[in-house]
Amino acid sequence: TRALLAAANLAVLSSIVFAWAAFARDADNAAEIMEEVEVQWLLQRGGTVFMFGRPGNAPYFRYALVSIGGATIFLVPVMFKLLAQCIIMIKQVRNSRLTRNTDHMSKRVFAVLSAQLLNTSFVFLFPILVLCLFTFIDTSSIPGAVFAPMRSSILLLFCLNPTQTSLVYLWKNPIHRKYAQEMSKTIWRRTSNFIGCSTSQQIAQPRRNSEATFTTACAA
Repeated sequence: TRALLAAANLAVLSSIVFAWAAFARDADNAAEIMEEVEVQWLLQRGGTVFMFGRPGNAPYFRYALVSIGGATIFLVPVMFKLLAQCIIMIKQVRNSRLTRNTDHMSKRVFAVLSAQLLNTSFVFLFPILVLCLFTFIDTSSIPGAVFAPMRSSILLLFCLNPTQTSLVYLWKNPIHRKYAQEMSKTIWRRTSNFIGCSTSQQIAQPRRNSEATFTTACAA
């Protein structure tokens, strides 16, 4: 079963690579779109510009996104099923008679898997759904002040997907968590002391200048 799952996973991920190699290309009317005034500023910056199509109409690129959507539909349920099965097995082990250390370890593993499952839904599924949605709708009506931070935050979340599993695992370790908390307190304390000293010097400097001026005036 594991060999079949690994082979299916490899086949699905490989299909994404081939789909993007075939469909992540310029549209047929790319030259016409590049002649528009709204696109000239992008061409003047230099580099390679991929013109997938007009907003809401990407004739080839949409198939590349469909490949990602199909892979997500295939892989995510399997991943969730495996994680859910692990969680159920851990709960069954917890319900049996175990030693105190084994019960404590099973609780920690249960918490780690639950947190990873929740974070995966947020940093993997949500960005892909939004990316597919933006491909099929016209985003030109969205204000730039709203669309720019939305786009950057979605890309940041998607890039953090491989990192969050390791961070959750490390944070759930009490030794690593204690070390991170101590380092955070040290950095906060030193930063506060530095800001406090700088503020005190800025306040004391005008005071010394005013005292020197007052002394000079009295001497005169």
